[in-house]
Amino acid sequence: ALRKTLEAAGYGVTVVNDYDNASLLGDYFDFLAGTSDLGKGDVILVYYLGYAAQHDKHNFFMGVDGDPSNPDQ
Repeated sequence: ALRKTLEAAGYGVTVVNDYDNASLLGDYFDFLAGTSDLGKGDVILVYYLGYAAQHDKHNFFMGVDGDPSNPDQ
């Protein structure tokens, strides 16, 4: 339902499932690189449903192979 709602509002939507850490990180940085031409008033929405960890007051997305007991991986 969320995907259809966002697409109907004109947003581009990318859905991924079961990402490992390397794929998640690589695609996230690729996504950020593609946002360099955004202007004032443009909107980016990242909806992440999955594992995350906090380390030294920083929050991190985690892939399916992530280990929350080892945030340095």
